[in-house]
Amino acid sequence: MRILFCNDSFPGHFESLATHFAADPANEVLFASRYERRDFALPCVRRVQFRAPRDRNLSVRDPLVTEWTRAVDIGRQALASFTQIRSAGYEPDMVLFSAGNGVSLFVERAFPESFRVAYLDSSAAQRTEDDDSRAAALMVQGYTLFQCHRAYAFSAHHRDAFPQILRPSIGIIPLSVDTDFFRREASSPFFSGISPKELVSIAVKDPGLLAGSGLIRVVTALLLRRPFCHVLLVCGFGQGAPLLKVFSGLGEEFSSRLHACEFLRRPAYRDMLCSSTVHVCLRRHGGMLVETLETMSCGTPLLAPLPCSGPLEPGRNMLAWPDTPQEQFEILCRVLDDADAREKVGGNARQTVLQQYSQKDALPRHAGELLEAYMAWDQAGQPAAHKADR
Repeated sequence: MRILFCNDSFPGHFESLATHFAADPANEVLFASRYERRDFALPCVRRVQFRAPRDRNLSVRDPLVTEWTRAVDIGRQALASFTQIRSAGYEPDMVLFSAGNGVSLFVERAFPESFRVAYLDSSAAQRTEDDDSRAAALMVQGYTLFQCHRAYAFSAHHRDAFPQILRPSIGIIPLSVDTDFFRREASSPFFSGISPKELVSIAVKDPGLLAGSGLIRVVTALLLRRPFCHVLLVCGFGQGAPLLKVFSGLGEEFSSRLHACEFLRRPAYRDMLCSSTVHVCLRRHGGMLVETLETMSCGTPLLAPLPCSGPLEPGRNMLAWPDTPQEQFEILCRVLDDADAREKVGGNARQTVLQQYSQKDALPRHAGELLEAYMAWDQAGQPAAHKADR
C-alpha cells in the first residue's frame, strides 16, 4: 500500500503514525513537507521537500487577505511538488495530511483517486473570535474538509473551534503519549556544564501571560529567596530575549539562574521535562493538553490550573496551580522542599499515563480504523466522488 503524508514540517505530529505504517514491509511510505529536519530520519520513510513561497509585497493591508493569499501560495507550491510525485510514478492509495498553513489546499486536485484523511491543527482554537488570523485558519481548514473522506481533530477543544454544522464530520483522536520516549531512563542532562539542584520550568507560550498573571513576582521570589534554584521559561519564537529583559534589574548574581528557550527539538524537550524538579504548565485550553501528559509520562511533578478534564487528580498525580502569586510561590517551595512528595506525585503521574494514555495501545487502534475506512471506501468503487459518512 502506498501512503503519502503531507505536513508543513517533517515529521510533526505524524512521526508515530508514519513510523507505524512504514514498519510494515507491504507499505511504501512517502513524506512531503515544506520544512525538514536534516539530522533526523524515520526508518523506511522516503522524504520530499517542496520550497516555501517567497513573501509577496501586497498592496492590500487587510490581514485576512494577506493570510489567505499566503496559504494559497503555499498550496500552489505543494501542488507543484505533488504533480512531480505523480509524474515520477507514485500514486498514493492513501493521503494523510495536515489541514493547516495551506499545504493541503489542492490535495484533491493532485490526488483525485486517493483516499484522503485530514488532520486539523489547533491554529483556529488558539486564537480569539475576532482575530483575522483565526478566520483565515478556519477558511483554510474548512476548505480541506470538503476534499477529504475522513477528518480528525486532536481534541474536542480543537474540533469545537469549527462551526457547529461541521463538527459532526470531525472525529477526535484520543490523546496518547509515547511512554517509551517520554521517560526518565531515556533522557540525558538538559543543561551543559551545570546541574541545577532545583530547576523550575514554566511554559509561558502566551506573551501576555508573564505580566498578567503575577508570574514576574513568583519568578523573582524564587531567584531571590532560593539561592540554588534555576528557572527556565519555555516560550515561543522571538519571546526569549524580551522575557529575560524583564528581569534585567536583578543583577548578574540572580539573572544568571534565569534561562529562556524558544524552541526545543523533541529529544531536548524530553530532557528538559525530565531534568525539571517541577514543571508548570499555564496554558488554559478546553481539554487536557498533550504537554501535561508528556510531563506526567516523564514522572515530573506537574502544576497546572484547574479545572482540567481527564484523569488529573490534584494531590495524587499532579498539583493545582493557585490563583495568587503568594500561594503560587508557597506551593512551589513546598514541592521543592519535599523530595518524597515529588517522588510520589511523579510516580502516580507516570502510572496514570501508562494505564490510560499509552501510545502503544492508541496508535494501533487509530491505524486500524484508517485501514478499515480505506477498505470500505475502496470496495465502494467510487474513488473520485465518494465521501465517507459525515
